[in-house]
Amino acid sequence: IRRRPEGGLLLDDGTLVVQKVQRFDDGNYTCMSRNNAGQDHKVIRLEVLVTSPMINGLKGTLNAIKVTAVADQRTLVDCIAEGMPIPRIMWVLPGNVILPAPYYSNRMTVHPNGTLEIRLAKRTDSGQLACIARNEGGEVKLIVNLDIKEVVERAQIRGTNTDNLSLTVGNAVTLNCSFEGSTLPHVTWILPNGTPLHSGAQFSKFFHRPNDGSLIISNPSIAEAGMYRCLGRNSRGLVERTFTLSPGKKPEIINRYNSPVSVVNGEGLLLHCLTNAKPFRLTWTLPSGVVLNRPQRAGRYAVLANGTLSIHQVSVYDRGLYGCRAANEYGSSQLSVSVIVMAYPPRITNGPPSVTYAKHGVAVQLNCVATGIPRVEVAWETPDKTRLAVSAQPRLFGNKYLHPQGSLVIQNPTQRDAGVYRCTARNAIGKDSKATILNVVAPKSWLQLSLWSCSSPCYGLLHPATLCSALLHTATSYYALQCPVTSCYALLHTATSCYALQCPATPCNALHCPATPIIFIVTIIATVHHIPNQHRQTPPTKSLGLSEVSP
Repeated sequence: IRRRPEGGLLLDDGTLVVQKVQRFDDGNYTCMSRNNAGQDHKVIRLEVLVTSPMINGLKGTLNAIKVTAVADQRTLVDCIAEGMPIPRIMWVLPGNVILPAPYYSNRMTVHPNGTLEIRLAKRTDSGQLACIARNEGGEVKLIVNLDIKEVVERAQIRGTNTDNLSLTVGNAVTLNCSFEGSTLPHVTWILPNGTPLHSGAQFSKFFHRPNDGSLIISNPSIAEAGMYRCLGRNSRGLVERTFTLSPGKKPEIINRYNSPVSVVNGEGLLLHCLTNAKPFRLTWTLPSGVVLNRPQRAGRYAVLANGTLSIHQVSVYDRGLYGCRAANEYGSSQLSVSVIVMAYPPRITNGPPSVTYAKHGVAVQLNCVATGIPRVEVAWETPDKTRLAVSAQPRLFGNKYLHPQGSLVIQNPTQRDAGVYRCTARNAIGKDSKATILNVVAPKSWLQLSLWSCSSPCYGLLHPATLCSALLHTATSYYALQCPVTSCYALLHTATSCYALQCPATPCNALHCPATPIIFIVTIIATVHHIPNQHRQTPPTKSLGLSEVSP
């Protein structure tokens, strides 16, 4: 098999195959055969049949149609071409955008048969499109005038059907008459005197703005008060919205205070001044004469955006009459409120007496209960000028216990704890104090050392539990008073150990105790308790000469 350069095939049996026949392949084809005996030939005429394209059965090389579609829906535009050979199809969109058949995209598709599919058609797809079909027989064109229309709905008013507005003299007023929907209606305004005002028209102080349908009233006066009608019309019907312009009014304060406002010292306070008018000017006048505007902050005072006066940590100096004034160009309204700050100076209701006696070593309690508003702070001052402040928790300062309620307990008092104790209660209003003189009473002792006859007994000494004073002794023996009797009274002590005057069972004639130890004994037992009368005995005429010893 030999291939011809023109695209034909010559088979072994002499058959000629012409591939992809074109129009220029038309003509006479001669087949020749030779051998040694001679030659022969045969002429065959080939006629190539060609038919010019035809779109949608329309004759002619140029045709035009009109196609109407609805927005946001699927749209199909047919371009079915016939001819011999089969025509090649392409679409030319606005902007010379060429889409061959077949063509596929997200929104547009050209099917193999030439049909154009538009998914979710838009108004911007409207315009002139061309479908072109070509083959060897020629070229034909179909012009498509595509019109994408929105779905027509009845106009819907955005907002309420009626509105009441305040007319402020001299301030321009804009009446907004907007509609919802894909197709905006034709808007006409009807003035209070019945004059219609179409889009873009201007009459005296009135201007009908064409782009959004609003009505603008410039420099209005009381004469412009009344009812304005906005009419919106489309193919589906008519809708209406009305506006009523009323002359402005002075602001009215809607809250009142029928009685004084009471507040505890130190707390926060809110004084309201609410009005139903906008815009307006609002001021607060304090008892001191200071004027605060809205919004403004000055120290503990603040005027909030809604007109409320806020006072932080009220004190007694904030009591008095407060005035609120709301005003606009039509007038003003006022509000007065009296503020009472509840505060009482401190008063000690349960305090210590002017003089307090305490036994040596026995705990004593000094009371200090105080009242007052605001909260009272209580503190004690000790004789050494130390300040002990009462807190919410119990506190211990050495041998002094401070109770949260203000009581001061002195444990194991001694002479060093004696003196003036002062309780002071104070708050922001004032203070109160009470003082007491604490006396710590030391014990007394009777010491009688007598030289008796052999029938005389020894007198003992009693010692308190809080003080352990002892007779000096050596490691092996005590200094003792020896009496010539068979019994003696001992020096008693309530602590863990006692020192005693020991008397032997055998008679004795002398006091075996040097002078210095005796004086020392007298010195250190000087603070022992007083011996009760029932334990005392009157000594005989012979005595050592030592009698009652007191501190």
